[in-house]
Amino acid sequence: MESNSVNFNIHTTTESLLLIMIPQPCTLSITTRYALPNSPRAPKTQVPILGFGVYASPSDKCPHSVKTAIQNGYRHIDTAQFYENEAEVGEGVRLSGAPREELFIVTKFFTPRDTPEKTLESLRDSIRRISGGKGKWEGGDGYVDLFLIHGPAVGPEGRKAMWQALEKLLEEGGTRDIGVSNL
Repeated sequence: MESNSVNFNIHTTTESLLLIMIPQPCTLSITTRYALPNSPRAPKTQVPILGFGVYASPSDKCPHSVKTAIQNGYRHIDTAQFYENEAEVGEGVRLSGAPREELFIVTKFFTPRDTPEKTLESLRDSIRRISGGKGKWEGGDGYVDLFLIHGPAVGPEGRKAMWQALEKLLEEGGTRDIGVSNL
């Protein structure tokens, strides 16, 4: 039986690999999007297939790089707490002049904090850094489109605590979707 799809391996950052099934025929472009398969949202979250990753992007260059990427058509920006450039990503987004609702911003975190409340506050801090202001849960407009657990750096209890913090953040509007990366 002949398949109507083809596998593409798309690198969204230097460390992550995304396997996507794309129906044929399909013209890929920087604006091509795919539905996040397990998204609880209806309609499913649409992720731009090509993302601009900022791993190891120096803080003095990151805002300009992000701004230039967006001005050249990228709509998917990938950062993480570990990269230590979330604020610079947010600055680049604001400098680009692109409406926030046209962008898809992803960030990630590796480890839980001492308590569930501190873990949640760490996630909120990421959103504040990226948005340059208040998050939706505190009357602002800051959010990310996707917040991920970055990897399996902790055991099952740690991952459970991290997931619960993500669920709370999702409930309060700080992120539109949650998930895992590199697991």
